[in-house]
Amino acid sequence: MLEVAEGDHDTMPHGVTGEASVESIPFQVLSWKPRALYFPKFATPEQCESIIKMVESKLKPSTLALREGETAESTKETRTSSGSFLSGSEDETGTLDFIEKKIAKATMIPQSHGEAFNILRYEIGQKYDSHYDAFNPDEYGPQSSQRTASFLLYLSNVEEGGETMFPFENGSAVSPGFDYKQCVGLKVKPRQGDGLLFYSLFPNGTIDPLDDLRRMIFPSLVHFILKELVCGNGRRALAMVFGNLISQSIMTSLAIGTLVSACDFSPMCATLLQTSLHGSCPVIKGVKWVATKWIRDQIWTRDK
Repeated sequence: MLEVAEGDHDTMPHGVTGEASVESIPFQVLSWKPRALYFPKFATPEQCESIIKMVESKLKPSTLALREGETAESTKETRTSSGSFLSGSEDETGTLDFIEKKIAKATMIPQSHGEAFNILRYEIGQKYDSHYDAFNPDEYGPQSSQRTASFLLYLSNVEEGGETMFPFENGSAVSPGFDYKQCVGLKVKPRQGDGLLFYSLFPNGTIDPLDDLRRMIFPSLVHFILKELVCGNGRRALAMVFGNLISQSIMTSLAIGTLVSACDFSPMCATLLQTSLHGSCPVIKGVKWVATKWIRDQIWTRDK
């Protein structure tokens, strides 16, 4: 045993040794399609009120990332909230930094991968139509990084309306002519201090399952081979599966397989994580405050 002479080391300050850190974070699985987790009492009422006070005087109309052909005018009714961006490094009280660290612990993704908080206010009638947080390169062009997950911290209770909704849960409501203004599907009611985490991508960062069949567990392989055959890419499917399967770690495949399912919904040839489509239902009574943390697949520095 190594002996340390008295006086040869400094006493660690309170908290650094772990006695003041968060040891467990309770959560509930709301859905596997989409992958959504609910964190009750993630923040205290005092922390929530403190965050609201930080941005009340800084709110501006919320904006959108535009697809080719879209304009601010043509999309102005899609998202009608007000908001402001604020990072933990800008908060002198330390509240946001504490919340960021707790989110990193809950997601097991480093704090450095998170964008600044987008703190939003929804007043009566305001909403956000269904959308995706990840940016599909086919629609938004090449991406240097992607939003892998989103963490919503509800800063206020809402008397009526304002739910976060996932209209495509388990494949429901899926159709080519889906009305993205509908408030349907899985709905999460805002409760002050509670958190909601959902994933937009595979754990390996891909959007389309056809690009990485080899990472599916064995029961999924059959499904995707059939999918590729139906879509006219049978040779590609067989080559990808049998050409790469042996070189992949079975443990990795199984681990990823426990987090995702073979396909989020039918019909075949649909992208896997389309069930991450989500929106904010119109507020009917009260005011909704929420702090959104978008989490990237790599270190994020653009808004620092």
